[in-house]
Amino acid sequence: MKENAMSPLQSEPEAISRSEWIAAAKRVYLDAGDTDTEASEQAKYLCNEEDWSSGEVQDPIDAAKEDVEGRPQVSQVAA
Repeated sequence: MKENAMSPLQSEPEAISRSEWIAAAKRVYLDAGDTDTEASEQAKYLCNEEDWSSGEVQDPIDAAKEDVEGRPQVSQVAA
């Protein structure tokens, strides 16, 4: 089965370690404006939600972007 051939951008999806996965996801959260602590916590949580035992984990950048896009829009108005 060549399921990995579906996405040319994901050439080695099984080669990523948990720490690399967390670092990649954390960058997305930082870019979205989260603090370092928030980004770390979110990335670790998301990483733990992945099915590591099957060896089929989602791309960390895609997973984090999907999570960020699913957040409710909060407008911050200075009082």
